[in-house]
Amino acid sequence: MEAAPSRSEPALDRSVGPRRRIPASAAGRTRILLLDGFSVRCGDRLIEIRSRKAQALLAYLTMAGQAPPTRERLCGLLWSEGSEEKARASLRQTVHGLREALAAGGCDDLLRAERDAIGLGPGWVSDVGELLARVRDDQIDERLLNRRRLPDVLLAGFEDVDPAFRVRLLVQRQTVGDELGRGLSRLLGEDGTGVRARDAATALLNLDPTNEEACRYLMEDAAVRGDVAGALRLYKRLWDLLDEEYGTEPSRQTQNLVVRIKTDDAPRPAPEAPAGPIAPAGPIAPAAPAPDRHPAFDDHPYLVVCAFEGAGLDGRYLHLVGGLRHELIARLVRFREWSVLDGADPGFSSASLPGRCYSIEATLRQAGERLALTLTTKEQPGGRYIWSESFAIDYQRWFDIETTLLRRIAMALNVQLTAERLRSNLRGSEIALG
Repeated sequence: MEAAPSRSEPALDRSVGPRRRIPASAAGRTRILLLDGFSVRCGDRLIEIRSRKAQALLAYLTMAGQAPPTRERLCGLLWSEGSEEKARASLRQTVHGLREALAAGGCDDLLRAERDAIGLGPGWVSDVGELLARVRDDQIDERLLNRRRLPDVLLAGFEDVDPAFRVRLLVQRQTVGDELGRGLSRLLGEDGTGVRARDAATALLNLDPTNEEACRYLMEDAAVRGDVAGALRLYKRLWDLLDEEYGTEPSRQTQNLVVRIKTDDAPRPAPEAPAGPIAPAGPIAPAAPAPDRHPAFDDHPYLVVCAFEGAGLDGRYLHLVGGLRHELIARLVRFREWSVLDGADPGFSSASLPGRCYSIEATLRQAGERLALTLTTKEQPGGRYIWSESFAIDYQRWFDIETTLLRRIAMALNVQLTAERLRSNLRGSEIALG
């Protein structure tokens, strides 16, 4: 348990003394920065929050949306491995210390702690919120053009705060990436040529280096401008990345494009390129995106990982249930074909999801020193089972085989859910890993 910061802790600006409070009206707007770590500024003043749990709490409230999370939810998120009583006591101490730090920096009204829930008051902005707002307004932020995998640095370094917080953080990173990707894909589709479309494709490829739609656009654009070598470098980079991370290769459409670029069908640059957007030249000039849009941004499936059941297990095995679920989510979020959602979140509802939705359920049963793990995947709504598999696990070798087990589960789901159509209802077979 983290102790509450001492009341005598001074603010970062030592000249004002430890207990002096700056009027909020004079401090300026509060900015909460979540990219590349965490910091809070009230105007031009950096607020010192020493407790990492307090930082994680404030960061989560920033990302929680309009409905403030309950105290129970926050306890489970930041103190998931302790008892409920200790978790509630730790939350009270953390909130108290956070209030002290915010008040010393002039943000008295930022934190609103009610009896059952904790949230944020008005008058603050976050760098992630600004990033998303620009994309919604059809603007491309410079950071998206200059950095790769920008959502991955959301709260960088906070993965070890708590296992439950780590899972939530991984899902939040994917959620931010998905929303940015949808906005950029819309821009690319609305403006299929010119500098604006090129910037959208560049930002998309930075966001997800395996995005074939964006890569094809930039390959075509490079070929039109006479940079065939540049187009081929883009293709090789895509090929190497897909092979390394997913054990696959570019789609047939992308492979056909590179063949055309290498042959006589490759475009030639215009003798006098006009200023501004480059006019199409040759048979493969840039055009609006092909109908087979990138699955991560267009009607891609949602995987809802439900709470795992292990009610009949001995006490020494119970910790494996939550740990297995956390690690499975961490592995699933690496795949670009879907979005992962936390079905155990009390506030979760699949009713408003725009794409296909599948729930993943798991049950662990005990037989002596062996555990039987059964996973099922159901289509929602309707409850049609589309995949099931069982694993027999020797408890003594659990941590030796956990990585192999999770890899098999993730790859099996990948095969089942990324096919163009789910043509058959495959039934799992017993796989003994012990």
